[in-house]
Amino acid sequence: MSSASEPLMTVSGLSSGYGPVTILRDIDISVAPGSVTALVGANGAGKTTLMKAIAGLLPAWSGAIRFDGKDITRVPTHERVGQGIVLVPEGRMVFTLLSVEQNLRLGAITPRARDNIGDRLEAMFKRFPRLQERRRQLAGSMSGGEQQMLAIGRGLMAKPRIVLLDEPTLGLAPIMVKQVFSVIEELKADGYTILLSEQNSRLALEAADHGYIIENGRVQLSGPGRELIDMPDVRRLYLGR
Repeated sequence: MSSASEPLMTVSGLSSGYGPVTILRDIDISVAPGSVTALVGANGAGKTTLMKAIAGLLPAWSGAIRFDGKDITRVPTHERVGQGIVLVPEGRMVFTLLSVEQNLRLGAITPRARDNIGDRLEAMFKRFPRLQERRRQLAGSMSGGEQQMLAIGRGLMAKPRIVLLDEPTLGLAPIMVKQVFSVIEELKADGYTILLSEQNSRLALEAADHGYIIENGRVQLSGPGRELIDMPDVRRLYLGR
């Protein structure tokens, strides 16, 4: 088990992509337990590809991924989920023809997460009151913001040790963007470890203990989130000022 002073997850020299196309090139990142770590960069920079590679949805062509001190580079996706690596995917991907409650229960499908499902379901409803109001409603009939809360809740039902939040504010109205980041703050306060991929660079870096600027599949800069915000090049290229 990792100690509080050691990273919960490290990615070292990772390269990956789709078919013959290389997207990630020698990526190095680490995520401390109980922290928010942000991946920021333009659309197409490689953030989602990195999330998929960590989750096991894409193969590592080179390099290594270590979680809790163990090499998981070749571990299948379902075993990574069983170890507590949970992806909340870009685009939410809720089961539109199932109810809110059914979606949440599916989050607890792995052996690791099957105990005390009822208690955790009620905890999700307490965390997301709107989901309780909609518990019997079909997920596909909810707004984008409500579906994002459902996607996060479904991920939490899996008893994650690290939550991979991939573009959680994509396509949402400003009021819902604010709510998503409030949830991120609450999750951090509750001790969750979060790896956040986000196009809204300012909000992501403001929320992050540590951030990585990704450009053309490579890490260009890294450091504490607030320090990155104050860097002139970051402000000019990613913050619009």
